[in-house]
Amino acid sequence: MKRELYRRIVKLPISKFNIMNWNVNKNIGISFVDFEGNTFWFCGTRTDFEMHILSLKNIYSREYNDYIIFKDIINNNSYVVYKYTE
Repeated sequence: MKRELYRRIVKLPISKFNIMNWNVNKNIGISFVDFEGNTFWFCGTRTDFEMHILSLKNIYSREYNDYIIFKDIINNNSYVVYKYTE
């Protein structure tokens, strides 16, 4: 599943910075930041594998040892991005 998400994401014709994909505790996902488009992209079990694209100006993040939480200040949604995979 993780490989398929990655295969789909690399085909997108946009610049991607810091692609993170994970498979941790039944959580599977992939995310990256597009600085040219000023957007944060997230897809995984948290979103039922739908792609969520959010403006960076509406997001703040908090970094922990093994994950980062991106918080959408408009919709109050949180997106957990794991730094390491199993």
